[in-house]
Amino acid sequence: MSSTYSKPTFALGKRAVLSHRLGDKQQMMIYSDNHPNHIDSKITPLPQRQQFCLRDDEILTLADYAIKTEAHYSEQAGNPCPMDMEWAKDGIDNQLYLIQARPETVVSQQPQNLSETYKITTDSQAIASGRAIGQRIASGRIHKVTDKKQLQTFQAGDIFACQHKHTYPGLGIQS
Repeated sequence: MSSTYSKPTFALGKRAVLSHRLGDKQQMMIYSDNHPNHIDSKITPLPQRQQFCLRDDEILTLADYAIKTEAHYSEQAGNPCPMDMEWAKDGIDNQLYLIQARPETVVSQQPQNLSETYKITTDSQAIASGRAIGQRIASGRIHKVTDKKQLQTFQAGDIFACQHKHTYPGLGIQS
């Protein structure tokens, strides 16, 4: 999944919401006032940033969508098929919509009986922080991307760094 914004995260178990984490929701997407059928991004007003965007019953509805979607595709494939699903809540009718589903290709490919722990063993100071794409420790030249054209100079061993508003779907960067 490619995302422009930090998202609230919800943990589910036995059809109950176990925990909530409020995302920062710095920007929101709304229907354009000037152009029908267009979407605009704007800064999320503080009161909306301080509240959850979904009620518990809506989270359980999304969980039900996920269970049914994964069951359908697993049956079609003849084996378990974990799915990566994207959803949206319409700002006009307040309904939840499943807008995309595809096989999950990262976590499901990792061995189930293997656990890896990484630890920095030298004294050092962080020079940057943020949300990681992976779960390992890396060292190398930081390649900060503020424009898609800068991807042409990305080299093997570089560490990809960008701001949320500068991420692009389908970068396909591999080293």
